[in-house]
Amino acid sequence: MDAIKRVWAGEAGLAKTYWVYGILGSLPWFIALYLMPPESYASVAVLFAFLAYSLVVSASVWHAASSYSGPVTWAVLAKVVSVLGMVLGVVMLFIPSVALIGSSLEHL
Repeated sequence: MDAIKRVWAGEAGLAKTYWVYGILGSLPWFIALYLMPPESYASVAVLFAFLAYSLVVSASVWHAASSYSGPVTWAVLAKVVSVLGMVLGVVMLFIPSVALIGSSLEHL
């Protein structure tokens, strides 16, 4: 649990937070979603879990960029990617909801 707090607070470092938790940490989620049938409830549950994970990682990247002591360019780029990731995550939260509502309405 202490490691999660360190990552959230930006204490794990910008490079590690972005590359290890952001990029490499997303790969198992992508593989799981690729292997699951898209219309299954399990794939929707995995998608919501992945989106929650990506929102946490995006916030963690923001925190790490705020405490980054290297070149300002990397911190700014990380914050831009972080904001884009958060916006995309919030938008993606609504897509499965709309799909589920739409499929429920088809049966009426």
